[in-house]
Amino acid sequence: MQTSPNAKTNTQTKAQTPLSKIYFLNMQITDAMTLCGEMLEKYALVCEKDGDICATIYAAQSQNGTKENQARFSEFVAWCKGFFGANVLFGDCLDSIALERLKAQNLMCATAESCTGGLLAYHFTRNAGASAVFLGGVVSYDNSIKQEILGVRESSLQDFGAVSEKVVSEMLHGVIDRFGAQVALASSGIAGPSGGSAQKPVGCVFLGVQKCGEKPLIEQYFFTGTREQIQEQSCQKALEMLLKII
Repeated sequence: MQTSPNAKTNTQTKAQTPLSKIYFLNMQITDAMTLCGEMLEKYALVCEKDGDICATIYAAQSQNGTKENQARFSEFVAWCKGFFGANVLFGDCLDSIALERLKAQNLMCATAESCTGGLLAYHFTRNAGASAVFLGGVVSYDNSIKQEILGVRESSLQDFGAVSEKVVSEMLHGVIDRFGAQVALASSGIAGPSGGSAQKPVGCVFLGVQKCGEKPLIEQYFFTGTREQIQEQSCQKALEMLLKII
């Protein structure tokens, strides 16, 4: 694993209080951490990778006071925003960051879920104040619900299958229309452990996000792990996609 020049091991950082999580969009996190290396050293900070887009920032000098640590961290944040622009985010978790971005733009959102089974909606509603931007969601697990509630065409289901770009596009359109949302998120995939095929194996998931009046952003992913892990990865990636369009 590549790290920034002053990254520390787990045993060195875990004893210290994390200052914040940092999220890098549209880039490899190892590349981003390397680009941050000189500034991390300048501000006496360390960065430990947590996932595909996330890392945790710690103070490198635990003996220094909290105010000094926060001051150095604030300067590092300012540098990051100037250097990476909208591709860097700071916060506790992606869903809370997404909520703040939605609130700042007065955007109301809704979800249309199949393979995530309501987990994506939970990622919003577990945050206090979510009602300011989250309208609700549809768990369209059965194809009949996709058709009757979201308006997905029977021909789309027959020709492309429920796990497809076409169906996710229609799910997005349907949830925007039914809820009057300005932003929508949708998921359809195979979480496993059974149900996969050669063309669409377990872990194949289509995710979509869309702002009302704009073209949808739909991406296909191949996740690995248990059913729960695939569902959680799907939610995290959907939130990442959301942050790209708002």
